[in-house]
Amino acid sequence: MADGYQGAPERTAEQFVDGWLRTGDLGHVDADGNLFVDGRAKDVLIYKGYNIYPAHLEEILAAHPAADECAVVGVESPGVGQVPFAFVIAAAGHAQSADLADERGEFVAARVAPHQRIRGVRFVASFPMSPVGKILERELALSAG
Repeated sequence: MADGYQGAPERTAEQFVDGWLRTGDLGHVDADGNLFVDGRAKDVLIYKGYNIYPAHLEEILAAHPAADECAVVGVESPGVGQVPFAFVIAAAGHAQSADLADERGEFVAARVAPHQRIRGVRFVASFPMSPVGKILERELALSAG
């Protein structure tokens, strides 16, 4: 058992509730009792006061037949907070064009509330990865501008 954060009782109280560690992971259980991890509570964009979860947008975008892999990150935008920006690795046989990028943005927009729309799509050959294989979202966000 962990005792908490050394010298930081307020952080310990936030993370440990009723003896349980709150990891910040978000998930759901389907009708068959299967547990799915959907993302992290800290992976949220704030756009004009609205919470936008990149994992939700990635799930929708990944359903597009021309998308092989995708990542959605928040990009700072003056006056509104962050806007969702998508990076996409195209599926084999699909061209990387501005028209296709617009089509993917419209594909997502048709399935989400107006504040959740993706504000940009960029094709990439690969994602920057950490040594443990995690997408380096901060590097993607910095390259969006």
